[in-house]
Amino acid sequence: MKSAVDLVTLQDLLGREKPATIIEFGSYAGGCALWYADTLKCFGVKSHVYSLDITPEYLHETAKKRDEITFITADVSKDMEKVLPEKMLKELPHPWFISEDCHVRLEKSLGHLEPFMKPGDYMLVEDTHPLSNANYPGQGSTSSDFDEAGLGKHDDLRNFLKARPGKFLVDCHYTDFFGYNGSPMMNSYLKRV
Repeated sequence: MKSAVDLVTLQDLLGREKPATIIEFGSYAGGCALWYADTLKCFGVKSHVYSLDITPEYLHETAKKRDEITFITADVSKDMEKVLPEKMLKELPHPWFISEDCHVRLEKSLGHLEPFMKPGDYMLVEDTHPLSNANYPGQGSTSSDFDEAGLGKHDDLRNFLKARPGKFLVDCHYTDFFGYNGSPMMNSYLKRV
């Protein structure tokens, strides 16, 4: 469900940053997790993808068969400590790439991971552009009523970053890959510093 613009930008990021761990919020059918794993394999990067979603109902069989992908069923608004415990997060190899595309408040999802991030790790908050097709919060792939998001998710990101002054920088190489904020990810390719 990603655009060609997003796939090219993400491919560049994966090739440059070579994440050893990817944590994805919002699996849906598992296509993106599969694409992450395949792309990193093409770059010769040993990596593992952890993909979380509230339901495994839509996961494709091909994605479920991959050894380098772990699908986790969880409600990231309340299950983070249970499914991604502190001991596990301390042991996951860096650099990390975190993709947030589950449409819950960022303090619930990314707030749990941020203390374990190291300088050089990246995170992407998807659908922060006000014209992206994502009703926020609560919009899921199974919703029949897709509305423009407005600035809700972008404002949530700004509040998340304000609570962590000096910890993240917007990486304009990725946000502006196809022109100033030329994707649904407005100011949301973030590097931990």
